[in-house]
Amino acid sequence: MFRHAALPALLALAACVQPEPGASFDGSYRLLTIDGKPIPGTATMTIAGKSVRGSAPCNEYWTTNGAHWPAVKLAPIASTRRQCYVEGGEAEFLGALAETTRAEPVAGGLELVGPAHRMRFRTGE
Repeated sequence: MFRHAALPALLALAACVQPEPGASFDGSYRLLTIDGKPIPGTATMTIAGKSVRGSAPCNEYWTTNGAHWPAVKLAPIASTRRQCYVEGGEAEFLGALAETTRAEPVAGGLELVGPAHRMRFRTGE
């Protein structure tokens, strides 16, 4: 009986395990939502060590993480300057990305969290 009662507690504890500082988040991701809502257009992100780059809904962007993952302290984000005929969520995406303070692995992807936003990505582009 005790074994069955302890299982939910152990599963809950396992869900709270945070990645070690410096853990690898390397991979390719596609944005699903910002604050639980999809944005118009498509956004991607590729993490390779400290390098963070990808496609916002209109332009390509790149930056570096000055902290040790899972902490995030992005350098100013640079991007191409294509004329966007439809805004498509570009400002919302880049603004939320710039405010990110930590990365959290989740089933099937990654969440980037900041003081005002939560961005959910799925693994793979």
